[in-house]
Amino acid sequence: MPSKSFTYFYTAYTLATLPAWLVAVTIYNIPKFLRPNAAWSYKKAYTCNLLIVLNPQKSITTTTEEGQEQTESEVYKGITHSVPGVEPVPVGAIWFPKVPSEPPRRLIIHFHASAYVMFGSRPGETADVGISELSKVSGWPALSIEYRLSRDKKTTFPAALQDGITAYVYALEVLKIPASRIAFAGDSAGGNLVLALLRYIKEENPALPLPRCAVLVSPWVDLSTKSIEDLPLNRNYNTDYIKQDFLEWGRKAYTPEGWDSNNSWMTFLGNETRLGIPVFLSTGTSEVLYDDNLKYVENLREKGDEVELLETPLSCHMPYQLGKDWGQEEDQAVCVKTIAKFLEKTGE
Repeated sequence: MPSKSFTYFYTAYTLATLPAWLVAVTIYNIPKFLRPNAAWSYKKAYTCNLLIVLNPQKSITTTTEEGQEQTESEVYKGITHSVPGVEPVPVGAIWFPKVPSEPPRRLIIHFHASAYVMFGSRPGETADVGISELSKVSGWPALSIEYRLSRDKKTTFPAALQDGITAYVYALEVLKIPASRIAFAGDSAGGNLVLALLRYIKEENPALPLPRCAVLVSPWVDLSTKSIEDLPLNRNYNTDYIKQDFLEWGRKAYTPEGWDSNNSWMTFLGNETRLGIPVFLSTGTSEVLYDDNLKYVENLREKGDEVELLETPLSCHMPYQLGKDWGQEEDQAVCVKTIAKFLEKTGE
């Protein structure tokens, strides 16, 4: 754990050098041949490189409050008790686009991007752009879950999975929404969490019904050490804002002590099982997870799953999030409209 003096020094250094970095990024992206992709507009290249500069690469350590009320229920079985000290707790969530006046007839349960270590569901964090637009266009209310981030031994896997189970049971038993009218949606690490939740329902607790469908936006399907070690060799490494240090931080934080992150509950690429519901997967052709996403779709189809794939040309990670700030309003609109059509044509 970094000392307080190191943290203060690092923060001061970052703030002092930030103006110089901003000037450098502004000038660097003017010539097309210096941009991550020469076909990109200046605005898109600038935004991508700015995110790389601002992207935190150091882990954040916090303490968990003691004495939190914990819940026990038959819905938490098998793998959810696999790590001592990781127990179910109450979980928060944010409604998009707004809190409904009465329980909705249908629902998107959404899991935000995070690498399992940062961001959240509140407006201004990672969830509000894509899922808010999707909810407005589709007419499906969305409940974005504030699942626990991995910051200590009590919040590694399966903490986020426990929170996903809690949210689903709440929708089924409290909101009284039939499973046939519930869609799971996950962005990046949130997509990984959706896959863990579906595996749990199928393999650990089949008494829970499968949802109507699943929407995966740039899902993080390979948390193996080798995958992250090889990331700088990825053909899209220079055209995406997701970098090796960030994913390695997430992998280490999320993996319980003594576990291999290549196990089937964390790495789904190569560990596929038939999901048994319609799946939609959106990915950008310029993102580092692109090849993994294509291979995962291929493997799911070989298992017999119905998978609809949307590839967004020249787009970075999570295309439906990249709107006007990236000069990708049209791409974002296509993503959102296509997902909305998928939601309507699946299930009842």
